[in-house]
Amino acid sequence: MHWEPHNPVVGRSPFVMNTEEEIRQAFENYRNGTILNQSSKTSKERWNNR
Repeated sequence: MHWEPHNPVVGRSPFVMNTEEEIRQAFENYRNGTILNQSSKTSKERWNNR
């Protein structure tokens, strides 16, 4: 069975995003202490931020 993602996937441990730019932003947010904890948001908040 072969599976292909619908969106591109880029991974740089510990982050998995859709683009290299999102990976760079995640590392920058992590270094600055501004990374969001998605589990602390409600599902409505997560949905609205898409």
